[in-house]
Amino acid sequence: MSNFETWSTHQCCEQVSLSDLPAEFQEDVGDIFGVTKRIPLSWLDRVSRRLFMSPNYYVHYLQSFDCSPAFAKFITDASHAAPELFSDEVTHASDELFEDVCVVFSAWRRLVKMRNSKEKWSEADFVVNV
Repeated sequence: MSNFETWSTHQCCEQVSLSDLPAEFQEDVGDIFGVTKRIPLSWLDRVSRRLFMSPNYYVHYLQSFDCSPAFAKFITDASHAAPELFSDEVTHASDELFEDVCVVFSAWRRLVKMRNSKEKWSEADFVVNV
């Protein structure tokens, strides 16, 4: 932790609360950082069949996308760890959302491999993967 503190001090970083932002920015910041109820609950239904396609929304590459068991487990584990991410109010998944979740999954896999290896890693090595 001391390395991060040293780095953040040299970068003139300060820790602030979202409530410190001016009121006119609060809604925009909430939209950017708010991740609750953004992933369709239907993904969890489809993950058991390893198929991601919403019945109400056609996405050509998702229609035939057969996700890996590792990705299916990642989504299932995410639903157990943070059920507030998923909602039945979200009726379709956009291309961008699916691509963003794939990026998160890819970074998560690299970080897990790093943590499980016997090699020593610096904070910078971990940051590069995120």
